[in-house]
Amino acid sequence: MQNKTRVRPTNSASSLTAGAVSEEQFRQAFEAVLDLRVTSLKDLIAECQKQAVILENTNNDWTKRIKANIHHSKILTLIVQHISHKAKEIRRMNNSELWGHGDASSLTAGAVSEEQFRQAFEAVLDLRVTSLKDLIAECQKQAVILENTNNDWTKRIKALQSLRGLIKHDIGCYAPFAEQAYGLLGTALEVSVKDLRSQVCRETCMTIAFFCEKLGTSFWRVAEAIIPITLNLTQNSAKVMASSGRNCNIFITKNIHHSKILTLIVQHISHKAKEIRRMSIELICIIINQWDPTLVEKHSGELTHSIKLALSDADSEARVIARQAFEGLQSNYPTKAEILFQELEPAKQRMLIERSSTASSTHSINSERDNLPNPNRGLYNAQNSGLFFNLKNNFKFNILAFLNKRS
Repeated sequence: MQNKTRVRPTNSASSLTAGAVSEEQFRQAFEAVLDLRVTSLKDLIAECQKQAVILENTNNDWTKRIKANIHHSKILTLIVQHISHKAKEIRRMNNSELWGHGDASSLTAGAVSEEQFRQAFEAVLDLRVTSLKDLIAECQKQAVILENTNNDWTKRIKALQSLRGLIKHDIGCYAPFAEQAYGLLGTALEVSVKDLRSQVCRETCMTIAFFCEKLGTSFWRVAEAIIPITLNLTQNSAKVMASSGRNCNIFITKNIHHSKILTLIVQHISHKAKEIRRMSIELICIIINQWDPTLVEKHSGELTHSIKLALSDADSEARVIARQAFEGLQSNYPTKAEILFQELEPAKQRMLIERSSTASSTHSINSERDNLPNPNRGLYNAQNSGLFFNLKNNFKFNILAFLNKRS
């Protein structure tokens, strides 16, 4: 008599032989578990520990260990359900509530805002030192921990937080400390900011930003070594690392006004990565609007050339920021802006004129309207909308005709 082999149910029967386990059987096992209900995280952890003890002891009867696995399966199901519920709640939250008061439209889940950086500046250990000698000794201690990448990542994060705590309170020795900062912390911070673990990278960026804000331009040697790395971070696919790098770059540029920093930023304006080009022109905007005019004038050639390149960038966002940079140049250094304008192609000139005329006309109309009593504003808008449109169009027509004649 021919033996009949009983084949288990399978999704793809042709690919399975007698005795093989199918995906369907896995899924059936997911459901066929004991209905263990726990009401708190404490109970959940206690149950997991209990079953883990059974599983770790290989001398236990195999049926007992299987039962422990079934217990674990149900517990894991409860955890997944809890996480899924929390994830739905988070997705419903507004970006501005979740990530602070940064530009919510530009932040996605996982990104770090400037507000979170500032919160991290305060949420540190209150380590008080009373002398420059003690400050240097403590920094050396933390640097040793950071330079050793074999140390546990949580230990390294604590070391970074300790560094912030050490300079939270000014003890009157920032200037001499800043002179030694590169020798003390340069290697430690470079190693940490390159770390592939996002938490370490984020904490390092926060620490560098805090040092820049506290020590200012005297921290330039460390910033010079760090900014090529943080500029490169902005193209990272991990949102935490990219946004941390971006915020760190902004803190460096706002607080460290040094030629070396400017030169490094300008060098990245032609980088092959659009995120880095975009970041570079954004930092140039900060330089034009916030740096000392003497320093800006000294490097005006590099800055105007960078704006010129960015106005023709393949990335639309970079071009938008470049137009903002030109407006900053026009506002703060009108002569330099005029020279740059004359160097541009007619199409680029028309684009800048259109943007400028639209912005200035809208501002003028809005200012005049805001000075009117509330009941008259609607009437004012109705009466002047047509007039504004005609004036703007006539202005544009005359300018464009002039440019076409030139070209």
